[in-house]
Amino acid sequence: MTKVSCLALVAMTLVLCTTPPVGAKEWRGAGLAVGVISMDVGNINSTFKRHGIPELLDWRFCPIIGLYETRGKLTVDLSVFVVGAEVVESDTFKVKAGYLAGLSEAGYLFPLSESFSVRPLLGIGAANCSLEFVPRLSAVTFNSLLDNPSRTSKVSGNGLLIMVGLGAGYTMPLGKGHRAIRLDLKAGYMYSFQRVTWKLEDGAGLFKAPKFRPGGLYFSLGFSSGVKRK
Repeated sequence: MTKVSCLALVAMTLVLCTTPPVGAKEWRGAGLAVGVISMDVGNINSTFKRHGIPELLDWRFCPIIGLYETRGKLTVDLSVFVVGAEVVESDTFKVKAGYLAGLSEAGYLFPLSESFSVRPLLGIGAANCSLEFVPRLSAVTFNSLLDNPSRTSKVSGNGLLIMVGLGAGYTMPLGKGHRAIRLDLKAGYMYSFQRVTWKLEDGAGLFKAPKFRPGGLYFSLGFSSGVKRK
C-alpha cells in the first residue's frame, strides 16, 4: 500500500470516525492509524551487499488497522501492521520484501482530564516476513516455461512477538451526544525471542539464511470510531 493510499485512509477516517468520550464505562470501536516501524535487517543487508543488491530500509512506513474495547479502566487493542512490499533491484534480479504483524494489547487507563488519558500497554502477537526473488529474464515461450518453471523463488518465516508501550488519547466531543473524534498516539517496542525460520513456498527448509528477528520500535498516530455499550 502506498503512502498516498494510507493518507487517503486517514482522511476518510477523519470524516467518518466518531468515538465515545473517555468517561464512557464500556465501548467498542474501530480505527485506522499511520505509523513507522523499525526492523533489524542488518544481517539481511550484509548478505545483500555481498551479492551487489541494494540494502533494505531500517524504518518502514505502514498503515495500522485496529479494533478497540474499553471496560472501566481496562483496554484491549487488536492491531494489524500492514507494511507494504519494499522492492530493491540489482542488475540480474529484484527482491520484494514484505512484513505483516498482528498484536493484542492490554492497557490500563489513567485519565488526566475529562478528555485526555494515558495508558501503559503490554501485548503479544505474531509476525510474518517474506522475501521474493524475481530474476530479470527476457520473454520466453510457453513450452520453455513448462520445461523450466523456476523463474521466481519466495521464502518466508513467522515469529512470535511481545510488546511493551505507552499510549495517549485525546477525545474531542461532537455535539451533545456520546460521539466524538479521538486522537491516539502510541509508542512501543516489539521483541521476538526466536529468530525467523526461513522456508520456501513448498515448505522446504532453507540453510545458511541470514539471521532475522521480527519486531522493533514503532510509533503511530491514529483516529478511531466507537459506540457506547449499554
